[in-house]
Amino acid sequence: MGEYNPDNYYEGYSPGEFCPWTMGESHNDITKGLPNRIESVSDLEIAGMYGDLEERALIGMQDESFMRSLSLVKASSPHLTTDAGNYQTHYDATKLWYQMSLEANAWGLIPKPGWGANSSEMDGWRVTAALSSAPKNTFVTESGTLPDAKKATRAVVYTTPKDCVFVFESSMRAQRAGERKQSVVWAEDVKEGGIQHNQGMQEHMCLGLGTFEATYPDSFFPYDKVISSQPEQANCTNDYLGNAIANADVDIYGIDRHTAVGWADAYVNENAATVRPLTTTLIYDTLRTTFVNSGDAMVKKSKVILTGDSTWVRIFQLEEGKQRYTGSTSVNTTAYNGIKSTPGINLSFTASSFMNIPIVITKDIDDQTNGVGPIYIPDFDYLKFWTDYPTLYHEAGTKSGNEVLLGRLSDVGMFRTGGQTACMKFSAQAKIRDIS
Repeated sequence: MGEYNPDNYYEGYSPGEFCPWTMGESHNDITKGLPNRIESVSDLEIAGMYGDLEERALIGMQDESFMRSLSLVKASSPHLTTDAGNYQTHYDATKLWYQMSLEANAWGLIPKPGWGANSSEMDGWRVTAALSSAPKNTFVTESGTLPDAKKATRAVVYTTPKDCVFVFESSMRAQRAGERKQSVVWAEDVKEGGIQHNQGMQEHMCLGLGTFEATYPDSFFPYDKVISSQPEQANCTNDYLGNAIANADVDIYGIDRHTAVGWADAYVNENAATVRPLTTTLIYDTLRTTFVNSGDAMVKKSKVILTGDSTWVRIFQLEEGKQRYTGSTSVNTTAYNGIKSTPGINLSFTASSFMNIPIVITKDIDDQTNGVGPIYIPDFDYLKFWTDYPTLYHEAGTKSGNEVLLGRLSDVGMFRTGGQTACMKFSAQAKIRDIS
């Protein structure tokens, strides 16, 4: 019979022998419930054969089988995801994540009435190009002879619609794979095609004036072409991107704008293609000159300032130094996804308007060399996109059962938009270029 030992109740007892210090439980009864694992450095030393069989039994290792099991675990060779032929990546076939900006402000801004301003029979419009020569009025005596009649100078302006299309295609096999989630599904092809069509028209509206007619003879007129003038071609010779301005580039709707200054000139605040710092005075002077030329108010709801992101930053940098903080400024916190910023006041401001004229930025107006992009100030009371037909979608091929006519086992989709940019009053349109 063993002696009582509080550190080891079983000292002096053999496995299975009755032990009074454990309320009658035998050595084997206690060790049955112990886990077969090492939980401390002491256990590891015991497992390392430093103790006797009885000590190892205290942690569930009554024999050498546990040590052998440790060796088996160390020598195992499981299948891994990195093994050749053992793992295959699956990609989502039902959604495409676009890694670029899909902003389309330049295209979205312009009003889009029906062709001929809702009169499908009209392809053009009449303008009064100049009033009669001075003196316009003649004062007569009580019995005096009436003067000769005078007349204003009139002109007609016309345009024709253009068709803008985007075509895409997917083979029947690619679509069948899409149904098994092995390829992009056709619905995403269609969605992507619509986005590309819209982005194409957006980018087109922001093209530079130079070499435009040589490159895009049958296309919509962009802002840079509509808002141009004879002085811009004569003084700058290149557009703000450095492309040469040909006679046909500055002419529009069959109107000769390259020979001399005339009624069809928009106002272009330029500096002969040499950049100069942007100032608020430049913007004020441009708005004032537009008022003088057109008679329209300098500030009106139909006017918008359209520019690129770099120019937008320059505009609010001009005004930021004029901001003043007062003691009444409230202390606020901002938050995103539930995480709050430190309390404080806003240290800057963003420019959303200039003289209450909205400022709209677009990604597709590029910067001028050594400068920033131009500022367009269109007046949409007189500048529209006459819509011959709105954006339409068509498809042909295996899904519609006419692959024989197509000539191959595919589906072809097409988006198309018809119309043309129409300007009824050039003198109300303005542009500032050659700025930094």
